[in-house]
Parts: sequence; C-alpha cells; structure tokens
Amino acid sequence: MNIQKPINLIKKYDADISNCEYKKIWKYEQADEADRKTLVERAFSPEAAIENLCYLKELNCAPYCKLFKKSVFQGVRFPVGYIYEDLAVVYRLFHNAKVISYGSKTNYFYFQRKGSSMNSEFNIKKLSRVKFSDEIEAFININYPNIRNAGLCRKFWSNAGALMDLPWRK
Repeated sequence: MNIQKPINLIKKYDADISNCEYKKIWKYEQADEADRKTLVERAFSPEAAIENLCYLKELNCAPYCKLFKKSVFQGVRFPVGYIYEDLAVVYRLFHNAKVISYGSKTNYFYFQRKGSSMNSEFNIKKLSRVKFSDEIEAFININYPNIRNAGLCRKFWSNAGALMDLPWRK
C-alpha cells in the first residue's frame, strides 16, 4: 500500500481511520498506474460511515485498504476461526472513531489467488457473513436507530450473497 495519501487524509481531517480504494488483481501486471488518480476526498462521522458501509457505497469492510489509529481497537478484536471477520469488526472500529476519512484514489492492489478462502467453492464458513450482518443490524438498532434501514440493507445483501454461494448443482 502506498500509505502517504492515507496518512495525508488522517492529518487533513484529523481522522482516526483513513480508507482508500483497492483493486483486486489476478496478475501483478494489473497494478496499473492509471488507477492511481484522486477523484474524491471526504470525511465521515461514525454514524455516516456505518450507514455508507452498510449501503455498500464508498466505504468498505476491507481492513487492508485502511490505516487505523491504535485507539479505535479499544475493546475490538477480530474473531478467530471465521472468514468475513472484517465484517464483524470494521463497523465497530468506525463507531470508536471520531472521524473516518476517505479518498477515492486506488492505493492498494489486492492480489487474488485461486483456492483462497474467498475464491474457493462453498463451505459452511462462508455463512459467517450472515451471522456478522445480524450483529451489525442489532448494533445499529441500539446505537444508531436513525439508520436502521442501512442495517437491514446490509443484512439483505449478506443473505443474498450467501444464497448465491450455495452449491446448487450438487
């Protein structure tokens, strides 16, 4: 990751978290400089960031394209033994932050491998996103009732994705 831009966004907005764009690549040659242009920069409150995350807009759950201040991890740990563990954590980190900055510049290239946990055939662990989306919905209902619909949208998206992953041919 080219971390200078996310660092600059943390400084510019006095943010606790900086989120940049990422691009999934299958070959190292796909990490093209043409993808490295700045289009948009903005700052979010925790509530606005969680809403944006749930509606799958600019912000995402991927921790690998973010910089975090240590303080936002107070009381938050990644669950062990799951996939989609980032879904279980990032909204809580946003909640612990004062400001979340965003830059639309692609600063991270995420190399994909066939057979990795995310690029493999269905297994029961892939249903963890349903569990974590239920937790997000409950968290929002308690802490941010004004964005309740965003939590429902995230839950729907996760359930639909899990349904699409099911091995229908077997």
